[in-house]
Amino acid sequence: MKRIVDSVLVTMALMVSLEAAVAPSAVAQRSPQVSQGYALLERGWVNDAITAFQAALARTPNSPEARLGLAIAYQRAGRDADAWTAYQAVLQVSPDNPTALAALGELGGYRSEWQAGGITALTRLLEQNPNNATARSQRALLYGYQGRFTEALADYDRLLASNPSAQTLLGAAQIYTFSGDYAQGLALFNRYRQRSAIPVEALTAYALALQETGNPQAAIAVLEPQLRGADRPR
Repeated sequence: MKRIVDSVLVTMALMVSLEAAVAPSAVAQRSPQVSQGYALLERGWVNDAITAFQAALARTPNSPEARLGLAIAYQRAGRDADAWTAYQAVLQVSPDNPTALAALGELGGYRSEWQAGGITALTRLLEQNPNNATARSQRALLYGYQGRFTEALADYDRLLASNPSAQTLLGAAQIYTFSGDYAQGLALFNRYRQRSAIPVEALTAYALALQETGNPQAAIAVLEPQLRGADRPR
């Protein structure tokens, strides 16, 4: 499966207000380098922010707000591996930091070797707030990536009982399909289609659900445009 979490990146709100990422008392005690780093982040000067946070950590290596700022900056810069390591470093000094836990859950969808760590982080986050639907949806997706369908579907069943987001519907449709419950997968794809067109990365699962529920012609129609595009000379 390709990254299904691109939209989850938005819904998880990892880049929440930077001032809210740490406690107000910690904000008041920020070093000049940390304050500068967050100010640079807010302006979008990510590489300069990285430099500022690195300077802050050279002075105070155990500063949770500096570690968190550096992790966020790495993630914004697209340096996923560095961000993964930096968020882990946040948890070393602030084990229950919700921003770091949510970020690790998101990054867990980027590489197979990060999935287990992402699940662990999201489980800890859900222990803080069992009603965090976004975290539960991402954990269900990671469980599905790992073929742990019992756990994945347990999370999805809980989410689908209320008013799931479109992204939760899309993830659930794919995981139900890959678990072998094609009828439920198709039903969820149809619910998603009432809100939005199915994205390219989910078309293979959608076609599989169609085929396995007795509609192979519709499955072919779904995949043909993609196959024609792949056959075009580049």
